[in-house]
Amino acid sequence: MPEHREHNDPIEELFREKAGEFDIRYREEDWLKLENRLDKMDARRSRMRRWGWVAAACLLLFSL
Repeated sequence: MPEHREHNDPIEELFREKAGEFDIRYREEDWLKLENRLDKMDARRSRMRRWGWVAAACLLLFSL
């Protein structure tokens, strides 16, 4: 389906209108909370990855 053609779909127009009307309020505290949670998730992944490498190294040493 060519994307350059003009869209005359009424459903698409409805969605486009409603999306234009929707306004999301920005709250700094919400972004700070989210940033905190993402940092904690990154730290947890980093710890798990480190333990995985330690376990692999131990298995390699014991197998030798």
